[in-house]
Amino acid sequence: MKIALTKISESKHRFAATRANGSVESLELETRSFLIHDLTHFALESTAKLSGGFYGALAAGTPYGALAGETAQPVTGEALAIETVVGPLSGALRGDIDAPAFTARLAGYFTDLGRDVPTWLTPETIAATSARFKALMGQWKATPFGATMELSFSSAPAPRG
Repeated sequence: MKIALTKISESKHRFAATRANGSVESLELETRSFLIHDLTHFALESTAKLSGGFYGALAAGTPYGALAGETAQPVTGEALAIETVVGPLSGALRGDIDAPAFTARLAGYFTDLGRDVPTWLTPETIAATSARFKALMGQWKATPFGATMELSFSSAPAPRG
C-alpha cells in the first residue's frame, strides 16, 4: 500500500492511501491530532512487520474512519496490542527513549492487564521504531507546503521464529 501525506498548511495535511487493488482513500486531517499518532503506527507496524494493526487493516480495505476518530470500531487481538503500545510510544518518541526500560514497563502493563506480552515487543523493535519515527519526522519537516511525502507499507508479516 502506498501512503501519500501532503502538507497543506501548518495545521492540515492530506492523507491518501492507495491499496494494492487500486482503491484510494483520501481525507484531510488536522495535523496536530493525527500526524504523530499515524506516523508512530507506521513506524512500529512497518518495523515489526505487523499486519494486524492500523495500516494492515487499512491495506485490507477497512475505511480510515472505522479505524480512527469518533467512528472507530473497537479493536481486539493484535490491533489492541499495537494500540496499547502506540499510545505511550507516541509520547515517549518526543524525546530520547530508553528502549529496554520502555519495553519492561509496557511488558509489566500487559501482565498487569492479564494479557500476553506481544513477541514483537522487544527493546530492539522499540529502538528501531524510534529511529524510523525520527527519520519520518525529519522527512516530514523537510517536506515543503504543497509537497507530498510518500511511504510504502507492506502488510506481509515477517516470518516468526
